[in-house]
Amino acid sequence: MSALKAVKDYQTRMFNPGSLQVRKAFVLDNGEICLQVDGQNQMGGMAFNDVHYSSNGKEHSDWASDLEVCWRTFDQAEKTRLDSDVTEKVQQALKDGR
Repeated sequence: MSALKAVKDYQTRMFNPGSLQVRKAFVLDNGEICLQVDGQNQMGGMAFNDVHYSSNGKEHSDWASDLEVCWRTFDQAEKTRLDSDVTEKVQQALKDGR
């Protein structure tokens, strides 16, 4: 599953899909995808979510144990530039309407 496909999959289930903002997007060596996204919630405010997709495309965003791999990745990204960072590519593809 590509990061853009994961973002679009997640976007379809959002309260306001048009409010999606991708903060971080990583594709790990094992094919897992880690996302940090914002979007409008039912109260009208913006909600921040960490989302983890396994290599088979299954979303895991409810349990800390499932998100731990992403939290480590995000933490490492703060310290060094990771080759797995596809944030700008995903943001550009969304902007271009792909």
